[in-house]
Amino acid sequence: MKTLYLIRHAEKDIADNQQLSEQGRKQAIETTEKLVRPAKLYAAEQASALQMAQIICDKWHVRPEPLACLNQLAYEPTPEEPLLAPPMMMGMPAAFQIPPEPKEKPLFTFENLNSGVDTFLKIAPKFPHRTTCVVHEKWLHLLLWRVLGFRADTPQEEVAFHKWQAITPSPEAWYLHIGDSWETWLQVIDFNNQK
Repeated sequence: MKTLYLIRHAEKDIADNQQLSEQGRKQAIETTEKLVRPAKLYAAEQASALQMAQIICDKWHVRPEPLACLNQLAYEPTPEEPLLAPPMMMGMPAAFQIPPEPKEKPLFTFENLNSGVDTFLKIAPKFPHRTTCVVHEKWLHLLLWRVLGFRADTPQEEVAFHKWQAITPSPEAWYLHIGDSWETWLQVIDFNNQK
C-alpha cells in the first residue's frame, strides 16, 4: 500500500485571488512543518497552488512540478501572436480570409475538472509512496466524491455533486491510500493528534 498526501492550498488574498494572503502564508508554513518529506511534489498550475508548493519546497528541498490534471480554475489568456500580412499582400483574395484563432483558450469547465480527477485516479497508483499534491478545494471534493463511488458525468450528477460539496467540510490535508488490490480511499489528516 502507498500513501499520497493531498494538501488544499492555503487561504487566498481577497484583493488578488491568485495570491496567498498573509494568513494563508502562515497557514501554509504551519501545514508544511507537520508534513513528512515528500518523495515527489506536484501542484495545480494556478499561482495559489504553486505558491503553497514553493513553501513546501523551501522546507523540504524538493522540486515542485505542475500537474495539469490537478487544475481547477480558468486558463490564462494566451499572449497575442503577430498578425499575418493582409491577404491582398499575399496574393489571396479577401473573400478567402481565414478567421483568426480565438485570443483566449476556452474557460475551464466542470467537464475539464472531472476529466482531470479521472486522469489523476489513473496515474496516482504509479506515483511513489509519500507523493504530495497541492490542489484546490473543489478538485479535492470531486476526488472524494469519485472515491466514494459516485460519478459526475451527467448534468444531474454534477448538480448532486455541487449540493453535496456545499455541505461537506474542507480539511486542509488528506491521505489518499492506494492498496495493492487497487482499492483507494481518502482519510482526513488530523495534524493535532499526529505523533
